[in-house]
Amino acid sequence: MALYAFGSNGSGQLGLGHREDVAFPTRCLIKWEPNSMDKAATNAPPNNYNDNVPFCLAAGGNHTLALFSSGAVYAAGSNGNGRCAYAPEDAEILLEFSRVVIYDGERKVDRFTSVSATWESSCFVEAGTGYVYVAGTGMKGELGLGENVTEMNVPTRIPNFPPKESQRSFPSKKRRVWEGVYYNCGGCRRRVPGDPWLR
Repeated sequence: MALYAFGSNGSGQLGLGHREDVAFPTRCLIKWEPNSMDKAATNAPPNNYNDNVPFCLAAGGNHTLALFSSGAVYAAGSNGNGRCAYAPEDAEILLEFSRVVIYDGERKVDRFTSVSATWESSCFVEAGTGYVYVAGTGMKGELGLGENVTEMNVPTRIPNFPPKESQRSFPSKKRRVWEGVYYNCGGCRRRVPGDPWLR
């Protein structure tokens, strides 16, 4: 399935290969992960292309995250402060959707169950573990790393989260469920996260 986008594109956040605004739906460019035959990622779709569809999009101020049914996440747009999970010195802007791979020590994290974006940061939930990784800038606690941490240039796992007491494991499932528990971080202005009526 193809992904199309249009609108503001000054930072390449539509993943079209350029930074011009577009007024009509245009097919996005995706650097698919390399297969065993290739040494570099290409725009050619993988063999399971029809089974790997985007099902969650998260838009930040000038970057976009696309979560596919395979668990792969692709990012496009401004990578200022590492918000697209790439080292800022390696890629300031991603003009095409590029695969997000996070390294947590020696662990390679490349499958996710959820993504979200703030104006200048991103949040990734790892499949299987439920670990939450954040990257970018959050001046009002959006990163969830404590009051004094406002910038993280590399994806960083939120320590001790999710809390063990809020997790339940089911023998027949390989995922963890956070039942009836709502977590948020950041400024919580205008009755956004944190108000009882939203729980």
